[in-house]
Amino acid sequence: MLKNGLKLSTIFAIIKQILNEKIINKKVFWKRAALLDRVQMDLFKSFYQKNNYDFTTFFANSTAHLQHGYWRYMEPEAFLNKPSDDEINLYSKSVFFGYQNTDRLLKEMMEMVDDDTMLILASALSQQPFIRDKKRRAKFLPPQ
Repeated sequence: MLKNGLKLSTIFAIIKQILNEKIINKKVFWKRAALLDRVQMDLFKSFYQKNNYDFTTFFANSTAHLQHGYWRYMEPEAFLNKPSDDEINLYSKSVFFGYQNTDRLLKEMMEMVDDDTMLILASALSQQPFIRDKKRRAKFLPPQ
């Protein structure tokens, strides 16, 4: 992967995340999702800069993952199975973290392309809680 554009800064971010989970706070495991997008961006940029593509796509999924799994902690009033105050404190900012990560990816993408390049953004996200059934239960819950 190093030969194909993986940056040392990304490797250090992965190591930092793992060390943070293992040594400081194991409850920040949910931030791992953004690391895959970062790896993908490194590799995408490398191939994009080496080749003269007429059309290419980049897919990032960490924000959707965080929305599906953690919206309940950001907007507990939308769900019948309310999270505890401790859970809200731990996970309430996870969806916003996903939005910030996506913003960084978009910034990198915009800096990478020239004025003759058209960026098209597509999203299947509706920015509303994913509720599994009429009982308004969350689809996913983080492991305890």
